[in-house]
Amino acid sequence: MARMARQWGSGTLIACGILLSSLAVAQPGVSMFADKTTGTTIRTPPPGMVIPVTCQLSEETGVPRPLDCETVSFTVLLNHSLATGLEFFVNGDFRAGTAFNPTDILPCIEPVTGGYDQRCGEEQVVDGLVQPDVHTGNCVPSCDYTVGNGKCACQDGTTGTCTCFRAWRFTVQPTKFADVGEGASVCFNATSRVLGAPTEGRCVYFSLMLPPLSLHAADPTTALTAINPVYSMEAVIGQELKIPVVSMDMNAHEVMTIDVEKFAVELPNFMWESETSCRATGMAYAGLSEPCPGGIWQRHLVYTPRMEEQGIRYKVYFKSMDDGLNDGAFINVTRFVRVPSLDGSSCGTKLGMCPSLGHPATGLVPEPRLVVTVVQKKPIFMLGVQDKVVYEQPAGAIYGLLGTQPGSPEANSTLPPAYVNCPMAPFGIYAHKDNSIVTIKLEPARVSPVDHGLVVTQNLYYWNEAGGAQTDPNAFFTYVGVNWVPPLGSEGRNYNLCFSASDEFSSSTLCFILPVARCSYCTKTDETLKEVAERFSTHWLQIWGANDAEYARLNQASFAASGVVGWSSTDNPWNLWQNTVIRLGPVYRTRHDVRLGTLAQRFRTTVKSLLEMNPDIRDMASGADDVIPAGQEACILPMICTASAGS
Repeated sequence: MARMARQWGSGTLIACGILLSSLAVAQPGVSMFADKTTGTTIRTPPPGMVIPVTCQLSEETGVPRPLDCETVSFTVLLNHSLATGLEFFVNGDFRAGTAFNPTDILPCIEPVTGGYDQRCGEEQVVDGLVQPDVHTGNCVPSCDYTVGNGKCACQDGTTGTCTCFRAWRFTVQPTKFADVGEGASVCFNATSRVLGAPTEGRCVYFSLMLPPLSLHAADPTTALTAINPVYSMEAVIGQELKIPVVSMDMNAHEVMTIDVEKFAVELPNFMWESETSCRATGMAYAGLSEPCPGGIWQRHLVYTPRMEEQGIRYKVYFKSMDDGLNDGAFINVTRFVRVPSLDGSSCGTKLGMCPSLGHPATGLVPEPRLVVTVVQKKPIFMLGVQDKVVYEQPAGAIYGLLGTQPGSPEANSTLPPAYVNCPMAPFGIYAHKDNSIVTIKLEPARVSPVDHGLVVTQNLYYWNEAGGAQTDPNAFFTYVGVNWVPPLGSEGRNYNLCFSASDEFSSSTLCFILPVARCSYCTKTDETLKEVAERFSTHWLQIWGANDAEYARLNQASFAASGVVGWSSTDNPWNLWQNTVIRLGPVYRTRHDVRLGTLAQRFRTTVKSLLEMNPDIRDMASGADDVIPAGQEACILPMICTASAGS
């Protein structure tokens, strides 16, 4: 940042190294600066004036950001009767060679182009400024400060003195961006003719007027401190979509306004959650006393698509505008002042100051557009984790001591078989849909294990640690646990279980097969092999013969998947433990359609025994002449052993 100091006094130009901090504060009383003389079009900027400068971003890059700005010109008018000279200081980056072009307008020569006042007459002080009265006398061709108490003498010798004014014209062109007060300023010191009197200082500041630098929708899933532009996103039917729309302005004291272009196809029933606010402060106000750090402003667009909008793609165009340099920016500020116009100033080749109005965001690449596609998303059945706590509500209280079970089963899969009298290997159903609470339920069926005691827990909630914090409801899966001890009458059946997961707008279904092992039985407490045989109208030797250690070993993996233990200690028929799976007899699969009576005769059993041992066959046959289809399995208990065989 460059600092320069120059001084004019009695027509000489000298260089000096005085820093900006050396400026003296203006003293009360008569000012050595002439804000405006009678009947002229030249005016000195008042102390702390902020002058707008029209700028645009340069194609060059760098920090601070290079700019292409208009030149601005203004005049400093000095009461040369009171001051000996003018010293100025430069702070900021200005165009080399054209940073300053002061024009020293010689005083006390009439006529003077521009007509600023040099009339002869008695001086008057109005609002602290020296103003000569209107007098027809002319000043002498040059100022003689030895005459008239240091004042210009009147040429015609009339009563009174001439007041001499001296003007300097400055033309500046900023080249790099800086906020008001942080750079791009010019300060002046006027030196009094009275020995020992203090100097009088003024500063002029520049507001570099730029349009908004960026405008886009932001990713609503990222942290608030991040600004990730997005130009397309999906809106899920029935779910509120809150879209942050972000715009950045380099001038931190300017207030931004964000809205939707009216010419574009608007999202139906959308609304703005609030007014545009500074992202860093959350306030809708900014100014020179309370700037918006970073100049980042945002506004949240809220939209909830309806069912009839499914598949529609909306193109939404945004607009933003800053409020420029206006009175609001100067609230609670004493260092800076705003003056609507300044006589004798110019902006480029035009008279007057550069415009201070706000700028819209224009010419942005890519354009500030967002494509919103309305979609219907369905709940997804998820894979859960065993032995995790469950909650009554997402992020709510823990539900007792109940823990989760493995799941969800794969779609259209077949679960490990359950066994009559043994607790089935429990499993869970997990489902999730972003930003929604899903309800899981078991769909009714003509033949359902619920009719035989299958239990499905109420809807509970499992915290998916990878999905977010425990306080985030969206990080929870809906969960139900499934438990069952299959009773007699369920053996041999393949139950088609279908669970639905749904919210108000969509649903998904998960179906799979839960088989109950045929021709197997899980022992109860203190149950003997003889008692089991009597239960199934057969002989204990028949059952003992159907089991051996090799059978238990070959099926060990299957038993483990089902959560049961096979009978492996078959060398002792009386060594039978509780919850042990025993095989009642062989299972036969028909190769072709066959009558029930024919099947019973072939295996030396009865139709009654076949129907008792195969509940699913009872659904299709009831007598010897009824036909069962090819591929049907049947538990066979042949009459090999009789009661006469004894024990």
